[in-house]
Amino acid sequence: MTHVSTIDLPCLYVSFVKQEYTHYYHLSLTMTEFGDVPASVLGMANVVNVFPATGDEVGVSAHMLNELLSAARSSNIHTKPPPAADKAKKKLLERLQLPVHPSHYNLFLALHLYPRAAKEVEEHILRSCLEYCANNDPEWVHSCQTGALKLLYQELDGAGLRTPKSDDPVLLAQVRSALSTPPPVGVVEHPRITHSSSHFRFVVDTTMEESKDRYFSSQIKFKNEGKMPASVQIARRLTLVDGMVQKDATDFQCILDKQAIKKGETSVLMLSLIAKPFAVFHTIQELLVVSFSDRLPIIASFVVVNPCTPAFGTGLPASIALSVQGSPIGPYHAPLTLQLLKHQFVRQQGFTSKEVAHVLCGPSHMYTAQNRDVMRQVDRILNNIDDSTDIGELLCAFNRAQPDMKSNSASSHLTLPPTLAQPPGYQPGAVVPSGSQASLTTFPNVQTAIPEPLVGAPPAVLFSLMLSWLSNLPNSVIDASILQCDPVTYLESLQPWQQGIIRWVLDLCCGLLVHKEDNDVGLRALALTFGWVLVAHEIHKQGHGDEFLDDAEGEGARLSQRDQEWRGTSNLRHYAVTAMVHWLTLYEGVYAKAAQK
Repeated sequence: MTHVSTIDLPCLYVSFVKQEYTHYYHLSLTMTEFGDVPASVLGMANVVNVFPATGDEVGVSAHMLNELLSAARSSNIHTKPPPAADKAKKKLLERLQLPVHPSHYNLFLALHLYPRAAKEVEEHILRSCLEYCANNDPEWVHSCQTGALKLLYQELDGAGLRTPKSDDPVLLAQVRSALSTPPPVGVVEHPRITHSSSHFRFVVDTTMEESKDRYFSSQIKFKNEGKMPASVQIARRLTLVDGMVQKDATDFQCILDKQAIKKGETSVLMLSLIAKPFAVFHTIQELLVVSFSDRLPIIASFVVVNPCTPAFGTGLPASIALSVQGSPIGPYHAPLTLQLLKHQFVRQQGFTSKEVAHVLCGPSHMYTAQNRDVMRQVDRILNNIDDSTDIGELLCAFNRAQPDMKSNSASSHLTLPPTLAQPPGYQPGAVVPSGSQASLTTFPNVQTAIPEPLVGAPPAVLFSLMLSWLSNLPNSVIDASILQCDPVTYLESLQPWQQGIIRWVLDLCCGLLVHKEDNDVGLRALALTFGWVLVAHEIHKQGHGDEFLDDAEGEGARLSQRDQEWRGTSNLRHYAVTAMVHWLTLYEGVYAKAAQK
């Protein structure tokens, strides 16, 4: 007997300047037919039974319906149309090119709210720091930490007299108050420490002999730039193996060569980790809080990634983000699997394929039968791709093929290569190679073996696989903080891993829009589709919450809470879609100019 599961999805509520509409529905889908395809992708492709539902069935009151329809006609920062003038667009694009935003300092400034004892830093802050360090480029994290220290020293130099600026991080005022706390007995002034990069990431070389240990090491130099001696100690330590807190689960060693440093002296922290053979892990993450004179905490992170991880449903850092070059919208980092899918999509002339438009939210209702066949192929690939694709072997084979690669059998880790926004030899938006010499130093190159399930896959299937990857991402790309600011401010304040995924989506969408006369793809349909999938995790995380209501509270309380949940989820989807419209409008012209060259 076929098992049928009913999934109630929040309403998709989208408003534009002259067009508003509201969809209420729930999906009844046969899980045995599309077991591995995310429900959000099935809903957008209209391959499940979609039918209007009454307010009672979905738990939405008439009052809530009236509020949603009224909100569609309201005006706020999210309904303001994107700028039409080139000068205004250029100004906004310049803001989005800045690598570091003041808000990126907040997490490191939070550590300085505990100036008297770094050991008192709350664990949730440490976990946030470790996630922050593990998901983003180590050099970028180092620049954020040193930027936060620079602000701290400026506060100390100004003795609280520094004039606040409009772009100051929000936590700076709290840090200023914390610095007014009298120092410990015997401490005359706040330590002044400079340091080398304290964040490291290693990707395991899986071709090493299994009988050998994997050895990873690095070191950090701390220099005392103050006038007084400073004591050095490791105040806190946090170890995560595949996201779970562990105690003494790994052979991780940290050795300080000096416990105290005078003015101008340097202390070296040596870090090393030995991963035992046959140990099964995806990520090992280590966070250290190095404290100076019990007043100045500095974070160090040490991350080891095993590339033999599932291609889908894996978050960062295990999904391995590569530096993307050659994009008209600027450099960014994108997960390796997305790049493999996109390169194959371009080679299959996906930019000009009309079938891609058929799976987009909106046009898909006219192509239900065709999209069912597409989703069956997607489901088969999702069932087989992890068994037939070894990301670790692909990376190792790429490194071995590099002409300048020196043989080093003692090395335990790989050097991550850069990747191009489009396949080697293709110009932005091009559907055929230009004939120029293809790059062999970017991944994937012409020698990289294409995963067997992707060989010959039609563009619509590859596009749906990209949507599935984004929907299965166990991290929030667009979260509820978008409700509080305009699209440009939100994008520039995101972490690079979030910006990277959004820029990857914009890069793909702009390539499709270059050929909109051939593929019938519209900006509005793209915004609806990707606005949906980029908030899929956040919507799932919020949940419905019915289990928290006691029956004794009555039906009125139950409907009231459901109304609040639907208001939040509908607004989140609404603002995500309008943000996508805003970003696509900004970058579409830039991409089109680059494609014409």
